[in-house]
Amino acid sequence: MLIASLLLAALAPLSPATLSSPFAGYAFAGWAVLALPAAPSPALPATPSPPPGTDLDARTIYKKAMAHMRSFPISAVIRYHYTVVLDHHSKQKSYSYTVIERLQDHYGRFISLNPDGTESQDIQLRQTLVSPAFFLEPARPQEQDDGLKSIGEVVAAPYDAVLQGNEPAGTCSNAYRLQLSPVANPGRFPLRELWVDTETFRICRAKLIRSIYVITREPALVDLDVDANGFVDRWQLSGTGHFALLSYNVNATGTFSDVTSLADADPGLFR
Repeated sequence: MLIASLLLAALAPLSPATLSSPFAGYAFAGWAVLALPAAPSPALPATPSPPPGTDLDARTIYKKAMAHMRSFPISAVIRYHYTVVLDHHSKQKSYSYTVIERLQDHYGRFISLNPDGTESQDIQLRQTLVSPAFFLEPARPQEQDDGLKSIGEVVAAPYDAVLQGNEPAGTCSNAYRLQLSPVANPGRFPLRELWVDTETFRICRAKLIRSIYVITREPALVDLDVDANGFVDRWQLSGTGHFALLSYNVNATGTFSDVTSLADADPGLFR
């Protein structure tokens, strides 16, 4: 029972968003400490030549994909249904929540659901492991025109990218497969692979690294599926769990559904 509680605490959704607080990159839940990398930057360094027959290089594909995903309309607060299924010690346990998430820092209000689907009195406030809006960004309010031209931010390129070829991925019948390697600080930049639709440049699938202590001492690879609206609808990870001197296999799957934008939310919901 104690192990299951630690697993659940560590697998509450966490997001890779860049946060202002020096401690905001980590979440503390019981004994579980989850390392939260920052959101990937859209800029990439030069990459090797693309495979024969491909007109676009990996850097261009990545930039187009990020620009496309940020074109999806989304509000600053979203609400969704979230289910986590844990499989460890040959036992499977499911947990369900209604979540209200503030996207500016990916902080959520998690309301546990009873077996009949009704909301319980168990409410937790925490950050997310993977937000359904992982790749999305709320539109920023337009600033008043003061006659000055703004100069774009200089953003350090976090990844080297290599185009591995084309293949089906998720709901995309044909997708570019990009391998990403952080230029520096791999714990801060988690993306390792992207699948990008060859026609629309939307992201269909992604893989990222998570260091989830207590559950896995070794970094775990998390596989994300992305739907046609830009939302992550499913994530999955496998690894080796450790508790005291025991080791065991851990599999976890998270699914999101009924994602809706909220025009406004009471700030008191997150306190």
